[in-house]
Amino acid sequence: MSKIFNLDGWSNLVTGLGGGRDKNKANQIQTEIQEWATLTALFRADPMGRRVCEVVPHYALRENPTFSCEDNKIKELLEDEEKRLNLVAKVKEAWVYANIYGGCALVIGADGESTEPLDPKAEIKFLRVVDRTQINYFGEMDRDFSSENWGEPSFYQVTPINGSPMPFHHSRIVKIHGENLPRREYVANQYWGDSVFTSIAETLGKYAMVQDAMANLVIDYRQLVYKFNNLEDLLQNGQGEFLQKRVEMMDAVSSIINAKVLDGDESLEIIGGGQTSGMGELADRAIMRVCAERGIPHTVMLGDSAGGLGSTGESERLDFNNLVESQRKVKAVDAIKKILDQCLRANNISVYDYDMLWPSLWLANPKEELEARRAQSEVDRAYVDMGLPEDVVLRSRFGGATGYSFETQVPDEVFDMIENTEEDLTVGNEYGPYRPNGR
Repeated sequence: MSKIFNLDGWSNLVTGLGGGRDKNKANQIQTEIQEWATLTALFRADPMGRRVCEVVPHYALRENPTFSCEDNKIKELLEDEEKRLNLVAKVKEAWVYANIYGGCALVIGADGESTEPLDPKAEIKFLRVVDRTQINYFGEMDRDFSSENWGEPSFYQVTPINGSPMPFHHSRIVKIHGENLPRREYVANQYWGDSVFTSIAETLGKYAMVQDAMANLVIDYRQLVYKFNNLEDLLQNGQGEFLQKRVEMMDAVSSIINAKVLDGDESLEIIGGGQTSGMGELADRAIMRVCAERGIPHTVMLGDSAGGLGSTGESERLDFNNLVESQRKVKAVDAIKKILDQCLRANNISVYDYDMLWPSLWLANPKEELEARRAQSEVDRAYVDMGLPEDVVLRSRFGGATGYSFETQVPDEVFDMIENTEEDLTVGNEYGPYRPNGR
């Protein structure tokens, strides 16, 4: 009985494409794990490597958030604690290190033994940023299925540079991961994420290679060749230093009188001047590959203007802003909130509800800002016509710590007031009587 094989995809019996003779069948995906020193060098020596690691954290955390809370005491406390701990700046620093090495940690400095769980009401005295190269887990993982730390290490060991190892309970460690990994790879990587360079190092290398090739092409574009009669005899007779000085003198004279001065035994030949068209396009394609792999528009990566007829770059920037917002939620917001919640409990505030409001990622020019405020004023008038108290609108627009805000914060009392109007339309509170539909 003959065997029948089902092969998905196209094949060509004549050319061999898709079959056993197809060279593409030999392609394999390889993962190259970089050493710490290599990751550091990619960040320090490659400008694009540094840019890749810093650009998203920079945009996401370039300004501190404001806090929205009905209790002004909690709001002021959150602002004071964020400033005291320099929290946003340290989370930003940790995020960059996480991109480089695959992970970073904020170590909480508080009272109690470092190997004991953090007291829910312990005051945070300081925060230390410790990158992946200085922290490792030890002991068993947390096997309590009901624990928030389930499946993660229970203890970590921090080894400062030129310092002694120090053990810490997991509750005193706030981790920020690099790139996501499948669970098995995550565990194999010592419970940390991956460096951004693992997937992009080859692309960065190709871009650098194109840049170097262009630089060498410029240098070799017009090559001057000096010819000396009996050159071999001169070198054998110890005239090498004389020849070197002679060439240097010709270059010096050339720069002064814009001409080469030769004697009877010398000649000059100019070679090069080949075609250089297409090199600029090749460099653009190389950097676009970097941008595409990281989801960063070239207008952000390179700081240039959008290209193409009628192109404004707004679509790419919108996609990038969405990426920044989603990454901020995953990488930064949870870490910031975990630390601020501990600060509230340390001040005997066990019941709290607050929101972090981040400034817009769009930086408008004065004209665009004016147009946006004019449009917002029309929306505000509609809110007031629907019954929203004017002082609530004014407080939302101008009552924040960062000045004008487009966010409209409506206190719960206003909603309670609207619900109570079904029983008595004259019910009011500190905002005055409710006016349905502006009446």
